[in-house]
Amino acid sequence: MRERYFEATEFENIKGIIYNSAKKYENNIAFILKHKKEKEIEYENITYKELLDEINSLGTKFFDLGYKDKRIAIVGRNSYGWALTHLTNMLRWYCFCSTR
Repeated sequence: MRERYFEATEFENIKGIIYNSAKKYENNIAFILKHKKEKEIEYENITYKELLDEINSLGTKFFDLGYKDKRIAIVGRNSYGWALTHLTNMLRWYCFCSTR
């Protein structure tokens, strides 16, 4: 048996990781968004709590649109919107599959 170098929390699924991170690091910055307006640049911080709130909001919208039993492909450039949609889709799929 290998020696552990540090204690690590074990999770059963992605939902546990996301919810644990939002609880444990709720005020820490998860993403920094860069907004350009002509020559002016502004930065927006997204905390782990805000990220989870946005994941849940988008997931609710997916459900309202009838995507509960549908497959969703996420195509686009690497961006906050893409990451948010991907995380939402993973949680949506996990929640749907785990209730069967």
